[in-house]
Amino acid sequence: MKRIKLRYFYIGDLSILIIVIGIILFISVRSLSGQSQAPKLVIRRDTSEWQYTLDTDMTIQIPGKIGTDEIVIRDGLVFIGDTPCGCALKICVASGSISKPGDWIICLPNRLFLSIEGRLPDSSLVDAVAF
Repeated sequence: MKRIKLRYFYIGDLSILIIVIGIILFISVRSLSGQSQAPKLVIRRDTSEWQYTLDTDMTIQIPGKIGTDEIVIRDGLVFIGDTPCGCALKICVASGSISKPGDWIICLPNRLFLSIEGRLPDSSLVDAVAF
């Protein structure tokens, strides 16, 4: 097999270099583009999904398995205002509010899952100095 030589690189070397640079550019663009993603509320029930921004104050009525849950968005915080679930403790109501990506609330009897998804700006992350 005869190799074609381009000064200091072979054709195979050049193609591997182009592929590696392409992968690096793809990963860089993909990771940097997700940083501007504002946190949003995602509500899931069985196969249904609803998404809301945390910017606007509102009360949402979501139908569940045993009744309608009242979800409140106020001042960037999300909490369950009322639920018809039959559990005595109403843990989903008592769990308080969520506001940061990764936070979640679940109402098992009503098969309802609330989560905050997205990214916070880098300036709001905790670092070693703040700890």
